Amino acid sequence: ASSALNEVLGVETQNSFDNSARNRSREKGDIFHQFDALPLTRSSPIAPYIFALLISATFIFNDDDYKDVERVLNEKGIVDKALHYYYNREFWKERIRMTTPSANEHSARIQAIFDFVKSEAALQEYLTKDFNDYFTKFIANCKMGHFEELHDVTMFCFKGKDADGLNLYYRLRGARAENVHQKMHISVGPWGIGPRSGHYILLDLCFRYNVNAGIARCGDHDFGHPWLYFIDRIQDRVQKIWNLLIYPNHTNILAFKPTEFVAVGIGPLSYDLKYIDTGEPMAHFKGDLKFLAKRMKLKCPPLPLSTRQEYSIYNDYLKSHPQPAKKNWDELAQILKNSVNGKTIFPKLPSMLKSYYDKWSKNQEIKIIGMQIRGGYNKILSKLSS
Repeated sequence: ASSALNEVLGVETQNSFDNSARNRSREKGDIFHQFDALPLTRSSPIAPYIFALLISATFIFNDDDYKDVERVLNEKGIVDKALHYYYNREFWKERIRMTTPSANEHSARIQAIFDFVKSEAALQEYLTKDFNDYFTKFIANCKMGHFEELHDVTMFCFKGKDADGLNLYYRLRGARAENVHQKMHISVGPWGIGPRSGHYILLDLCFRYNVNAGIARCGDHDFGHPWLYFIDRIQDRVQKIWNLLIYPNHTNILAFKPTEFVAVGIGPLSYDLKYIDTGEPMAHFKGDLKFLAKRMKLKCPPLPLSTRQEYSIYNDYLKSHPQPAKKNWDELAQILKNSVNGKTIFPKLPSMLKSYYDKWSKNQEIKIIGMQIRGGYNKILSKLSS
C-alpha cells in the first residue's frame, strides 16, 4: 500500500526501521486527539468525507484482517466500507490491526488530502483560516514523526473471535476516556440495547466510577487493584451481616441513601401535558416499554419516529408545511398525541420532531456535496486505500 501511494504521489519514504534517515521526534502525539481537533462539527456535510480520507491516510490496515472484515460485510450486503467505518469505528478498530505510516509517507498522505480540498470548487467555502492552520500543523507534526509507530512495543493483543469468526484484538493505544457516555458507547459497541439494560449498565458504571473517584480525588485508601467496587460490596455485606467496619478508611458508596430526585438513568421528567399523558403504563405494555413508562410515570413514553404510521403522519404534515417553524413542531406533536395507541404511534416531543428534520436535512446536504465531489473524492480515496 505504501509503495503504491508513493508511486502516485512521487514521494520517497524511508523504511520505518531505517534509523539513518532523519532524527525522529521523541515526542509522540495522540492521533485520535489530532482527529478531534479538526475544525468541523459532526453536523458539517463534508465531515464524513474528510474523516474518511484522514482515516485512510493515517491507518494502514493489516491486509489479512481487512480481507476477513470485507468478506463478512459483503455477505451482509454492506457495500460502502468507508461510510460503515465512519458510523461503526469500534467495530473496525476491534477487528483490524491498524498501524500508522512512517513520518514522510504520513505527511505526504495528509498533504494529498489538503491539496484535494483546495482543488474542489464545492469545498472552497470550508477553507477557513482554522481549517488551513489545522492541516498545516498536522502535516508538520507528521514530518516530525509524532504519530509513527513504536516498533519495539506490542500494540495489539489477540482476545478471541466474534460470532462471524473474525479475530478480536485489545488495542494498547489511544487516550483514556473519562466521559461516561464514551464509556457507555464502548461497552455497548455497535449493538442496540433496551432501556432496562442501558439503565442498569449506567447505574453500575456510575457506581464503579464513584468508588474509583473517592480514591483518586478524595484520599480514600487505594487497595492496589482495578476492582475497587468489590471492596465496596464486601464491606457493605459484612456491615449488614455482622455490623463490622473492616475498611474504616474506605467511604462506602453503597451506604449513601438515595433521594427522590433521579440523577442517573431513566426517571420522571417535566414534560408538557400538551404532548404526553401522566399515569400508569398502558395495560398492554410489557418488558422494556412497561419499564420505560413506569420510570417516566407516563401512560406511554415518547419515542423517536420509528413506525410506518408515524412516518406517514410526519410526511403528510410536512407536505403542507415545507418550511416548518417552532409552532409547527408543537402542532405536529399534539396531532401525534391525539393518535397515540402505544403500538404503532407513540407520543413525540417537539424537540424530537425537529431533531429528525435536522438530521434529514443534513443528510440531504451530505448527498449533494457527495455528488459534487464524487469524481475527485473517489480517486483520492482509492489511492489512499490501495
